[in-house]
Amino acid sequence: MIIRGNWYRFTGQNELLYYKRYAVCRRCPLNSKNKKLTFIEKLWSVFGEFCTDCTCPLKSKLTEPLSECPQLYWGQELKNQQKNGRKFRDIH
Repeated sequence: MIIRGNWYRFTGQNELLYYKRYAVCRRCPLNSKNKKLTFIEKLWSVFGEFCTDCTCPLKSKLTEPLSECPQLYWGQELKNQQKNGRKFRDIH
C-alpha cells in the first residue's frame, strides 16, 4: 500500500484525503513528532513524519484510500463502521 501511496503522492492525487487524515494524525500521540523517540525511531525519522504504531511514513500512508489508522482514528473514510469488532473513533 505504501508504494501506491507514493504513486498518489508523486502524481498529486488524493490531496484532499491527505489533508483530512493529516489533520487527525498531527494531533495523535503516536505521531513521531509528538512522541519521545527511541534510537531506532530517530533513525527512521530521517524519512519524515511516521506513525510509531505501524512505522508507515505519513506522506505515503495518508494518500492511499485503502489504508487505515492502526488506532482506527480514520480509514477508508467509513466512520461508525466496525472492523474486527472495533469501531472507528474520533481523536480528542
